Amino acid sequence: MWKFKWGLVFFILFICTSCNQAESELKPPPPVTDEHSGISVDETPFPYKFFELSVNYDGIDDQTLVQYRYSGGKIFARYEDHGTDQEIEGERAVQQIQPKLKQLKLTQETEAKGLIERIKDVFPIREDYRFIEVKVRFNDGEEKVYKTS
Repeated sequence: MWKFKWGLVFFILFICTSCNQAESELKPPPPVTDEHSGISVDETPFPYKFFELSVNYDGIDDQTLVQYRYSGGKIFARYEDHGTDQEIEGERAVQQIQPKLKQLKLTQETEAKGLIERIKDVFPIREDYRFIEVKVRFNDGEEKVYKTS
């Protein structure tokens, strides 16, 4: 009888740990960078504190991902291009992203169509993209989402 109870206990533990493993695979990606790897600056060089670009192709979500965030006197950045297996963050990502963001000349008055066209010129985006989405939080707290239709 005790073998049956222990067998049942191990079976339940096996099922529970298997379920937890499946859940961990569904978690969202890690944050842009951890708080210790931010680059200290006096202020953000842009009229926004948060910028995220996501480009999806058929069968591939987030093929290209650009994240740029200013918080607490630090800049955090991440650049991923799964087409070229490039994945960088921290200072190297800031050095790669900032010149491109300057070229965008993004302000609160920027129209979605104009921004998407400039993004396609500035970032390495193939013409066969399915979807482009840009999320921005401006310095005054206003949030905007720009999307292709």
